[in-house]
Amino acid sequence: MYSNGEHLTLIVNGERLPAARAGRLFTREVRLRPGPNTITAETTINGEPHVDTTRWAYAPG
Repeated sequence: MYSNGEHLTLIVNGERLPAARAGRLFTREVRLRPGPNTITAETTINGEPHVDTTRWAYAPG
């Protein structure tokens, strides 16, 4: 994920996961469950919280 924030936290299906930073790019390997998944990214920029949420439907195989 790309972010202007100093730190980024991912919340995948309710589990909070810190993300590793490389410049403005944050990465984190996550395991999706079959069916709907909710992924939220949280950061703070200039003292203000920023949140973005998406939902993915995963159909393995």
